[in-house]
Amino acid sequence: MKKLGMHLVAVMVTGSVLLLACDLGGRPSDLPSPTATPPTIGPVRLREGFEAGLGNWQTGSDVPEDPNRPGQPVAWSITPSREQASEGQNSVRFVLDGVADDGTIWLVRSFDVPPDQDLLVNLAFDLWSESESFNTLAMVAAYAGPRPPQTEGDFDLSQPANLASGWRRYTYDIPTRSDPNGQVWVAVGISVVWETEVTYYVDNLQVEIQTGAVTSGTPPATSSTGQPTPTRGGESPVVAPPPALLEIASRQQISGIGTYCWAQPTGEETAMGVCADMVGIPTAEEPITTTSPFTAIFWLAPEEKPDELQLEVISVTAEDELSPRPAGQRTWSFRSGKRYSLPRERQSSMELTLEPGQYVLSLYARWSAWGSVQYGFLVDVQAPLVCTRPQLWHTYTHPTYGFSFRYPPEWTVQDWSELPNWIWLRHRQRPDLVLSVGVRWPGEAVAIQRTGVGAGELHTEGSVVFLGQELSRDVLIYEGRTKAVLYHRAEEIDVGGLVFTLSLDDRRADYAAADIEPAVQAQVDQIIESFARLPLLRVDEHPIISAEIDGPGHFEYTDRLGPSLLERIEGLRARAAGQKLARANSALAAFGYRLEARDDPSWNRTVYDLVHEGEPQPLITGLSHFWPVSVNASGTEFILAAENAPNAMPPYLLIHADHVEPWEAESNGFLPPEFVGDALARVIVTGFPTLTIQVELDGQIVYQDTAVAYGAYLPVQNLTTWDGHWALELDDRLILDGQDLGQALGYDAVFGFALIRGHPFYFFEQGGRVRLSYAGRTLPNVYERVFHNQCCEAAIHNVEFLEDVVLFHALWNGTWYWVEAGVYDGEESGTYRYTAPEGWSFRFPAHWSRLDEELGFVQDPATGKTVTFASQPTTAVELTRWLEAEIARKLAATEADNTLTEPLSVRSEGDLTIYQYAIRSRLEGSETLLRTTVLFDGQRRYEFSTAIPPVTEEEYQAMIASFQPG
Repeated sequence: MKKLGMHLVAVMVTGSVLLLACDLGGRPSDLPSPTATPPTIGPVRLREGFEAGLGNWQTGSDVPEDPNRPGQPVAWSITPSREQASEGQNSVRFVLDGVADDGTIWLVRSFDVPPDQDLLVNLAFDLWSESESFNTLAMVAAYAGPRPPQTEGDFDLSQPANLASGWRRYTYDIPTRSDPNGQVWVAVGISVVWETEVTYYVDNLQVEIQTGAVTSGTPPATSSTGQPTPTRGGESPVVAPPPALLEIASRQQISGIGTYCWAQPTGEETAMGVCADMVGIPTAEEPITTTSPFTAIFWLAPEEKPDELQLEVISVTAEDELSPRPAGQRTWSFRSGKRYSLPRERQSSMELTLEPGQYVLSLYARWSAWGSVQYGFLVDVQAPLVCTRPQLWHTYTHPTYGFSFRYPPEWTVQDWSELPNWIWLRHRQRPDLVLSVGVRWPGEAVAIQRTGVGAGELHTEGSVVFLGQELSRDVLIYEGRTKAVLYHRAEEIDVGGLVFTLSLDDRRADYAAADIEPAVQAQVDQIIESFARLPLLRVDEHPIISAEIDGPGHFEYTDRLGPSLLERIEGLRARAAGQKLARANSALAAFGYRLEARDDPSWNRTVYDLVHEGEPQPLITGLSHFWPVSVNASGTEFILAAENAPNAMPPYLLIHADHVEPWEAESNGFLPPEFVGDALARVIVTGFPTLTIQVELDGQIVYQDTAVAYGAYLPVQNLTTWDGHWALELDDRLILDGQDLGQALGYDAVFGFALIRGHPFYFFEQGGRVRLSYAGRTLPNVYERVFHNQCCEAAIHNVEFLEDVVLFHALWNGTWYWVEAGVYDGEESGTYRYTAPEGWSFRFPAHWSRLDEELGFVQDPATGKTVTFASQPTTAVELTRWLEAEIARKLAATEADNTLTEPLSVRSEGDLTIYQYAIRSRLEGSETLLRTTVLFDGQRRYEFSTAIPPVTEEEYQAMIASFQPG
């Protein structure tokens, strides 16, 4: 571009702008004229949800060589998936190994359009990211053109892929041209920019292709052209800068245009230029509302990169607004603010952390060829609904060893089935930072110690508390840099039932450069201190009656439970009432309140008085019922919902730390408000019989749905909050933090949600089977049906929660069971039933906490008691040959002196043939009876083996007696 000379005439106009044309020697005819618009036809449209797989979409890649596998490309895949979906059931899963800090993968397909035509391709899709990251891990790749993309350089890589945790909508307007054969290609993908493996999902992809004149350089979702030439009816084009665009969390705002000096380049020595000045900074009328921190993305229309780009963030109030207000705009007085230099790009972004309030973002841009302009944007920063940091952390639950820990989103967890005794946490931005966790049972013969340490000296620097034990922090320092942190010197830590090792390392190849910053060490200390043992949920099943004879749902069925079970139920209810009162008073004690229970003979029931310390008389007397107390995260407020004394008005109350208010319980579905962090969650129910259900956090709607009531049955079951989360049970659906959990995990139904010892419990149905989930683990118990969500008389057998215990009636293999599942502090016992994929099952003691389906054994790690199991299709002839060979193999073993003490016996029980034998095994003075039982149903053999001792005959025979074929 040729350098343009300008003469600025400054004119101050409050709330408006005066344009002064400066003739710099050019002529109006030297300015570009508007492009003629050719005829257009109807747009081509496609909406793709990938419900039938990839369909006509093809995969493509431009990836480097894997540095760890010479001659091989880095690993990548693009496959249909049911793991995530923004709508429907399916999406497409993109996985790319960023070990080489490079690589792009994509989906692409062609569309039939008119040949040799200018096109505008509108591309939009939902992208799922595991977490939000302010460090860019990957970029979204978008493309439209007359040929298939070949390399990474063909794509628009302007938008980061980690702008949100979960689903986020991305949109592009891409000008292009069709090829001579009437084809245009559209592609979407991922381009990695960090040395880490990334996984994303794409769904709800929409393509619209419009024909006609298209000018390049359009930012997403705007109609601004790269070289705007507005006109005033018949006059020469008016020279004016195009607006800029601000995007925050998918919300966009077109700028106001303040003071500028602008020229329209013509390719000649001279050009027409215009300068204008304003008294204030114009912005849009309505601000973008956001919470802090946030990422502001600025889009500039001219195709050239700016030579200067400066941002000034100005805090404003109503007193700073100038009047009169222009139509559709607001104007703000000049004030000084905090200034930032932005990257000199057409798309430039910056993360901003601002206190709640209103701000003008004044963006100054200068181009040597065009001139300079001041853009104005308006942003309203609000306090976040839930702002405590621990709520942003993820929770990992080990499926076998029964412990959990929390970790921040900038770390990722790796656990491999090939190495079940190890877990690694890696820093996403610095994958060489690794926290290694080794774990084993006390009697498990597996090594979990590290093999050595690098050069340096160990210095003890403080301690951490890990599962109730204080551990030293032994820091390895070499040449003034921290190379590793060994907790308890990386020696084994026995916490009673589990053994751990813990160490943090910087594994950079350049050992001299390795250094673990204090901030990282402090964060890992928090992870270590978040470890928790999961309570064991024990399940006790009692067969009641064949389903052909009777089943739950009417009063008479209750009598079939028998006096001992009915007495047990009443005892559990009394125990739960005491627990509920104790837990309520524990929460109220911090505020000086307590509830006192007393018998009211006039109503023949227990009622509750609310007492405050120092007050001679109860504040409220005779409460009929109360709900659990909810306390906010700051510990400054509580809510206690209660039913008033009989015949007292108002019938329901909400009791706070400093006041009491009536509660319209019916409008809340009889679900009291609860705190999510410091925000207050409420359920609002309107209409009947079709109910509209809303969940609000501090008055802001975060979820809305409808459901149908019938008779006295209301589909809104419960609202539960914990640890920064909320869950709404609605019919057979569970809405967790606004997401349908069943839909996300592929369940047919989810019901019976509750917290047991602070951990989530629920039932889920999948493939005609009902199973139990507790504390992130799926229990081995399987049922055909669990009686629930019934109305009226039948409701007496619905799922019943009694604080730490859940009672329910379940159908399995033609028999109805009464089932008790709970956490008991060790004074109770029960059994689990393992059900194999083929449908056969057996029961084992609940405290045998290790079940390995792949290797086929159940075990009590504390005592080493183990029973192995296996199953395989066979015939009677094959089974006889196999038994003979198996006994011979065991007798021929040389590691012990084995003798057949109980020869093979055969008997029949119903449809089963049962084979049994026992071998006496002697080794170095010890003696064990190896007992084996094989059950045959005519199609499969089922083998059970154990060593007696440590297993007792009674325990083993009880497992065999509980066997049920598929």
